[in-house]
Amino acid sequence: MPNARASSICRNCNDNQHLSRNHVISCFNLHAFLNVPYVVPDPISFVLNSPPTKRPTPNSNKRYWKYIWS
Repeated sequence: MPNARASSICRNCNDNQHLSRNHVISCFNLHAFLNVPYVVPDPISFVLNSPPTKRPTPNSNKRYWKYIWS
């Protein structure tokens, strides 16, 4: 990867240029897919940096499902 940029072809639109974060956001229409307002410049970071929507699962439930699926 010269210049620290990915030199891949976009699988969605077959663009031969270097993939960039902005290209992926626009090509895959991530604002609509992730249900993020269009005024947010980076929907990927917005979703990853948002707090969780559910409380963590209790350890007793985790042990139960681990036992059931083992």
